[in-house]
Amino acid sequence: MPPSATQPLPLFPPCKIAVLTHAEEITNRVRQVISRLPDHDEYDLHYHTVSFDSAESTARQCLMQGSEAILAHGGTGAVIAHSLGHSVALIERTDMDIICTLLGIKHRTPEIALATHIIEYHDIATIEALLNLRIFHIQYADGAEMFRKVDEAYAKGLRALMGGGPSSGRMKDLGGAGFVIDLHPGNIVKALQQAKAICRQKRYEEMRRRDLDTIFTYVRDGIICINDAGGLLFVNEKALQMLKIPAGNPENALSSHYKTLGLLRTISDQQPIHDEIVQIGSELLVVNCFPMHLTPGVLGSVAFFNTVSSIQKINKKIGKKIYSSGFQAFTGLGDILGKSPATLRLKEQIRRVAQTDAAVLIQGETGTGKELVANAIHRESRRKQEPFVAINCASITETLMESELFGYEGGAFTGARSGGKAGLFEMAHGGTLFLDELGEISHALQLRLLRVLETKKLIRVGGNSLIPVNVRIISATNKDILQLAHRGEFRMDLYYRIATLSVRVSPLRERLEDIPLLLASILSQYRKAAGIFSRNIFDRLWEHPWRGNVRELLSVAERYILQLEGNRPDEGLFHEILSEYRADADKTPRTSGLPLDAETRTLKETVTMVRRAFAEKTLAECHGHKEEAAKRLGVSVTSLWRILHVQKRK
Repeated sequence: MPPSATQPLPLFPPCKIAVLTHAEEITNRVRQVISRLPDHDEYDLHYHTVSFDSAESTARQCLMQGSEAILAHGGTGAVIAHSLGHSVALIERTDMDIICTLLGIKHRTPEIALATHIIEYHDIATIEALLNLRIFHIQYADGAEMFRKVDEAYAKGLRALMGGGPSSGRMKDLGGAGFVIDLHPGNIVKALQQAKAICRQKRYEEMRRRDLDTIFTYVRDGIICINDAGGLLFVNEKALQMLKIPAGNPENALSSHYKTLGLLRTISDQQPIHDEIVQIGSELLVVNCFPMHLTPGVLGSVAFFNTVSSIQKINKKIGKKIYSSGFQAFTGLGDILGKSPATLRLKEQIRRVAQTDAAVLIQGETGTGKELVANAIHRESRRKQEPFVAINCASITETLMESELFGYEGGAFTGARSGGKAGLFEMAHGGTLFLDELGEISHALQLRLLRVLETKKLIRVGGNSLIPVNVRIISATNKDILQLAHRGEFRMDLYYRIATLSVRVSPLRERLEDIPLLLASILSQYRKAAGIFSRNIFDRLWEHPWRGNVRELLSVAERYILQLEGNRPDEGLFHEILSEYRADADKTPRTSGLPLDAETRTLKETVTMVRRAFAEKTLAECHGHKEEAAKRLGVSVTSLWRILHVQKRK
């Protein structure tokens, strides 16, 4: 039958307690008192009669067999408590217990010996005065001393003794009278409650230990804890696996690693160690070590460590989960529009180079879509599920570029995060790092980049530990890197590293037959019919030099669509827009990205043109997404439209 609502299951199972006594009289007394308790069913008691010689071994055996606490008294109890104090509850023998026992035997003898353990204190003089009785007090520390002193008392003429079972039994063996001191019920109950508290405390500690064991079993880190004498206090299975130490008796094998893991230094310095990279065998480990105060005057330390490769695997998952929105290739081969021979060759070349992990150099004029090609290579490669991290080398200063690429340790420079920061190489681990405008980086940074590519390891700014990285490099530039290398403006050895494979993106003027498909994409975006581009407009499109390539084409088309009234072609409007672009291109040096001519324009016109050029550049970088471009520029979509389409003064 299941328990009723009025009889709930107990929160704890009965406390298993071993009751060790030295006399049958004491055993019966304890049984009698406990049987009358209202909570007697909360105790699972096991009784044992012991001597001085067998007390300690019996107590240990009881604990090994599952007893949670020992209930004992008298001299044998003192012997057990001295050896197993944390598990023993002693039934106290008070002056009142002695008095009550003496009252029962006073008429038998005017003089009696009293045998008690040395840890007990009794007011013998007061007891003698109260009972008008002479007491010969025997105190002993162990069984041998107790037997010797009982023998001495008998030799002096004493024929009665009161004490515990062994001492009273000895007097009886000698021919005298022996009496066992009776125990007060209150003292038995008090000791029983102490034993119950010991049981519950042990259960609580056991639950905590099991929880910690569970945590330490499933935690990813290896854990080793030692004391200041070099003694092993704890090691989990992960630590043994990482250090390749067989289970069983690992202390000797582990001790050789205490210094490398920083355990000894942490005890000596009492300073924690954070994220230190050490090498044990062929394995690189990241170690955190902390000092401990185990007990008053006893120090220790605990080390948590993991392999660099495991941490990098975690970083890869972080790259997929947390950084996925910013570190993904969002475009692929299908986003490279066109059916010209040049475009078809480009797509085939992308498919081929994507099948390897070799470094790729993408070369082409500004606006041809080099970043689009880099995205497509990553999407077609084996690394497509890993991070794709891009950085424009021309948009960041050399100092910042170094910390962005390689990361930095805490406190490496003013303003650095206290915990340091992982660089783009680490964030791209397992995936692809795209370095746009690579030709703009300095010689010093070129050298650092070369070392990372050669060794596949980096050192953070302000750090001193090598961090392995597995990254594919894709670079892009609108400059002739080889020519720069021949002139000494770019390291030739770095060129060979980044240009294992090379992809050239043709300018738009070499693939004019792609224009209809490129226009179709923007017509679809604005839901316009192809008829707004007449034959004459297409003729103009074919004749235009397209120095800004696809980016310029899309900008021209968007301005035309946004200013067009209705769905009929407006050749005059298109001619005006295209003429402005041609005039700007003619006036602007090929190395400049701004359509300005300060000598012929007013300040207002110059500011207007700068705003429009910057807005057009941002819009092109956002692949025509106006909302994203407006957000980057910090303006509304309406304001962006005004900036892009304001008419220039004649």
